[in-house]
Amino acid sequence: MAQMATTKYIMYLTGQHNVVPDKSLVSDITHVALAFMSPATFNQVEPSSWPLFTTVEIARSKFTDGTAIMVAIGGWGNTAGFDIAAATDTTRKLFAHNVKVMIDATGADGIDIDWEYPGGNGEDYKQIPNSEKAWEIEAYPLLLSEIRSALGPNKLISAAVPGLPRDMLAFTKTMIPAISASLDFFNVMTYDLMNRRDNVTKHHTGIAQSLTAINAYEERGIPTNKMNLGFAFYIKWYRTDPQGGCDINPVGCKTTLMEDPLTGVDLGRAGAFSWHEPVPAEVFASYKRAMAHGKYDSEGGGHYYWDPEENLWWSWDTPDVIAKKFPNIMEKKNLGGAFAWGLGEDANDFTHLKALTSEMKTFGKRYQGAELRTPSAPLSSSHYKDELHALSFRVRALRSPFHPPPKVSRHPNRHLRGTQIQRDRQKRGDFQLYSDPRGSPFNIGDELSAVHPVVRTDPVTGWKSVFAVGTHVQHVNDVTPLKSKALLEWFVKLIVNNHDLQVRHRWQNANDVAVLG
Repeated sequence: MAQMATTKYIMYLTGQHNVVPDKSLVSDITHVALAFMSPATFNQVEPSSWPLFTTVEIARSKFTDGTAIMVAIGGWGNTAGFDIAAATDTTRKLFAHNVKVMIDATGADGIDIDWEYPGGNGEDYKQIPNSEKAWEIEAYPLLLSEIRSALGPNKLISAAVPGLPRDMLAFTKTMIPAISASLDFFNVMTYDLMNRRDNVTKHHTGIAQSLTAINAYEERGIPTNKMNLGFAFYIKWYRTDPQGGCDINPVGCKTTLMEDPLTGVDLGRAGAFSWHEPVPAEVFASYKRAMAHGKYDSEGGGHYYWDPEENLWWSWDTPDVIAKKFPNIMEKKNLGGAFAWGLGEDANDFTHLKALTSEMKTFGKRYQGAELRTPSAPLSSSHYKDELHALSFRVRALRSPFHPPPKVSRHPNRHLRGTQIQRDRQKRGDFQLYSDPRGSPFNIGDELSAVHPVVRTDPVTGWKSVFAVGTHVQHVNDVTPLKSKALLEWFVKLIVNNHDLQVRHRWQNANDVAVLG
């Protein structure tokens, strides 16, 4: 993976608002994600073009030297291409191969996978129930793994991930290690936290709910410095129930029905627009009142206005709220960076961009090198019962020479089982294994029936290693075949990408060792 030694400051640049201000306003931006390229493009055999609203070369010219230019793939409602790509080993390899071809052709520095969402709850959740998408939960890390294999360690791969726990279907404690192994960072979409599926008013990008999202991912095993906090450069409105009690308490009061309960279709009772767009005529008067009389809710951490004249709830970030998110989330959780949707959405004044940049400068100076600290959550806490989950922290430790390896005291509760060895003897007639037990009394001769712990501890040094490489390692016990495959691929990458040298027994003579560089 590409090493990220500095605080990340990421902007999505969209085709709807392809506006980049003067370089003096974007000089602190570290990454730009061009949104979007359709995932369906990568399911074709030898695609003839890579449709995007601009080119990587043009985008690169608008930012300072060294800014990483990435291509974002997917977006809300554009999930069918991912469904096809993730379905089989063959389709995953085709998709990954085409991503590599696109990167080579465009000169992009990496990709951002914006699948909303693996496992369901996407725009089509009424047409295709989550039960029919459950298989995507295990297929998602496999697709990411294929992409990582195709791109190698030096290109960036990030993922835009849901901000609402109800949508984190694929991001379980079991799957997070395999997902995280392929990604450089996670862009947590801590906006749209109120949407048309809700029935009470909330802040769509408030501090309390944003913190809930970050905590949810941390509890599932993602290091906080691998997460970036999302900021919204747009405003949202929702129509409330005239009898819903909003006049008494506008936060948490009842809304009208905002989507068709059978089809999920938007009923036109909610909306959003960026600071770059003209205010829609039908809500113009209410918007003016919101700008004049907006309030800050200290409990939920959001700026809002409830309009009693038109029964409209407004939710948005002000520069003041942006500033409040830094001590309350960014610094508190030691996050790796921040991103915004999107850069051009804040034109022409770029008020929110300026506010965010100002805070990022201070944060970057104060937390420079924060990625090199030990995990904020101790590995001995109750939610790291399984050492495989604790290994997601170890990945980070191994990838940075400045990271002290975390101390892990719990024994793993998953093991590997072996299988028979025949291949070497078929290739070499003189091949003969050491006749005595090889590391286990159950491993004698050709029969490999031992069950080994995934994580081994050296009895002398106390160092830990991963036992998961070789043709004889077939399956991780107590998980499905698909999960086992994903975990084994992750273990191999953990070793291959991070070990400079490996010494192991060859077991052909009593004292044989193999040194692998």
